[in-house]
Amino acid sequence: MSSYRQIIYHIVFGTKDHHPTLDTTHKKELFKYIYGIIKNYIKNQEEHHKRESIKEEYIKLLKEHGVDYDEKYLL
Repeated sequence: MSSYRQIIYHIVFGTKDHHPTLDTTHKKELFKYIYGIIKNYIKNQEEHHKRESIKEEYIKLLKEHGVDYDEKYLL
């Protein structure tokens, strides 16, 4: 049995007081850059998790962002 998974990202950029700061040319460059990062995150994910488990990575992110958590609720 196989499964299909799809993750859709919706990224919103904003500036203080909503001032427009990117022209069309820079938006395209920025979006290509972000896409490349996401594509490499997904492409190298299996190799990455040979070095660091998903749980270890998740805990690291929680700590980096100062999020309190209880280990008993983590898988």
